[in-house]
Amino acid sequence: MWRINDYFAHDDPLWERLVDVMDEYGHLSEEQLSSRVQGVLGEAFALRHKEVVAIVDAEFKRAQRLAEKLGQGWEVKVVEGHVFAGSPKPKAKSLGELYDGSVWVVNPNKIGKTGQPVAAPVWVLSVKSGKSVEAALQNTEETLREFGQTMTFPAPKGEASSKAFEIMPLQQLLSEEGIEKVAGSSEELSTHRLLVAPIPPSEGKAARDLGTHVGVQFWPSILSKDEMNKASRGLSRQMKEAVQNAKKAGAWR
Repeated sequence: MWRINDYFAHDDPLWERLVDVMDEYGHLSEEQLSSRVQGVLGEAFALRHKEVVAIVDAEFKRAQRLAEKLGQGWEVKVVEGHVFAGSPKPKAKSLGELYDGSVWVVNPNKIGKTGQPVAAPVWVLSVKSGKSVEAALQNTEETLREFGQTMTFPAPKGEASSKAFEIMPLQQLLSEEGIEKVAGSSEELSTHRLLVAPIPPSEGKAARDLGTHVGVQFWPSILSKDEMNKASRGLSRQMKEAVQNAKKAGAWR
């Protein structure tokens, strides 16, 4: 567990997220809980990788430039963790989680075709601690789920829900607003995607599954797959022990 303590201070948001995982999934088996823990841990390690931190900073500044060009009402939203994909139909079920971190330009006053305000992804992060093939497919599936959908950002602390936004592809938004003619290169105007995984999805089927419409930058994980598995199992074991002790004390709901 030394590597976890080296990377995360005692007041890091990771610990609060792990407490939430324990509260929600503490009733599961240790193996099932470990899978949930691994997802949170992988995202946290990726977002604290010094190279990824530098990328996020650069993408935040790029989003600020785009928001300034878009004009009044546009702002930048940075999300650590998932946004939640939905459907434009009011009674439709959620399509699940999108991304493991992201930077957006949003405007609560610009209403899209779904009747919701518009948000466009400037940069998105996907973290995968398993097979590279699965990582490639995750990027493709998330990209396809973007178009014509609504989503919500994580609710602020203490609030039950968050406002829904319509996801608009960044290049479409900038084209509609006439920004593509003045903002610079296509690189400046594109949604950038970063995959953090133990090995790159650059060989064989993985590379083909990404498709020509999805461009993804790769960065290797801090931990190997085996190290991540060990860390996740160790944390889930401690969580299960905490849950059992709380039950014995009558303090577990």
